[in-house]
Amino acid sequence: MCASGAPSCAAGVRSVGGSLGRCDKMSGAETLMTLGPNIRRWRLPMPNQYTKHPITPDERFWAKVDKNGPVPENRPDLGPCWLWLGAQQNDGYAQIEINDRKVMVHHFLLSSAPKGYQWDHLCRVRHCVNPSHLEIVTPQVNTLRGTSPTAQNARKTYCPNGHPFDLFNTYFDKRGSRHCRACMKERTRP
Repeated sequence: MCASGAPSCAAGVRSVGGSLGRCDKMSGAETLMTLGPNIRRWRLPMPNQYTKHPITPDERFWAKVDKNGPVPENRPDLGPCWLWLGAQQNDGYAQIEINDRKVMVHHFLLSSAPKGYQWDHLCRVRHCVNPSHLEIVTPQVNTLRGTSPTAQNARKTYCPNGHPFDLFNTYFDKRGSRHCRACMKERTRP
């Protein structure tokens, strides 16, 4: 029976027992009692649903940092990584939401790099937020320090046939790709 005195209403919801048990005139407490303890309380506001975060961005940041991360294999002299435990972008970089705007965590921690420069993770761990593992470099230096195919080819000092890439044996085409002059001579011989 509802607060209006009607035994059941056509606009009610099914309770745990299966009978109609709520009408529009029932109070919120009566509704929850009728629905039972195992029903999700979707009618009540969740904490912080309509309010801003009660803690500062700095407190939110440090709550998501693990300072006991692994020591990078390629640079053990840097010490342990500070791993980000929060959200990450698809490419693995850490991100945090500040004032409804997603920001890369190392930009939040250290500010954005000057125009024409980038932050380089010396430890090669993209979700590391240890400031001593970050360095401001040009995009070219950042790319060449990495493990991409561009960086791997730039580190090669000999062509596939064993000729050195030096000042006299290297030719650069219009696109900037380098070629071995000795191999080009061998290909053009009749």
